Amino acid sequence: MNPLDTLIEIIERVGASSVAEVQISEDDLNEWPNEAISALKKQKLLIKAKPASSAVCVDTGLNLTTHYG
Repeated sequence: MNPLDTLIEIIERVGASSVAEVQISEDDLNEWPNEAISALKKQKLLIKAKPASSAVCVDTGLNLTTHYG
C-alpha cells in the first residue's frame, strides 16, 4: 500500500461513517507505510484514542465488558 492508498482508505471510512471520526486498528497501521502514518500524525488526522471503557458485540449485542471484564 502506498501513502495515497492510505489517504483514500481513510477518506472512504470517514465517508461511510455517521460521525467524523473512525477507529483505526493496529493491524491497519501495520499495513500502512510509515511515511503515510507520519504525515497523518503531523496533520493531526491520526491521533491516539483513549482506551475503551466498554465493548459490545456488533452481532449479538452482548456487553463484553460485563461478561469478560
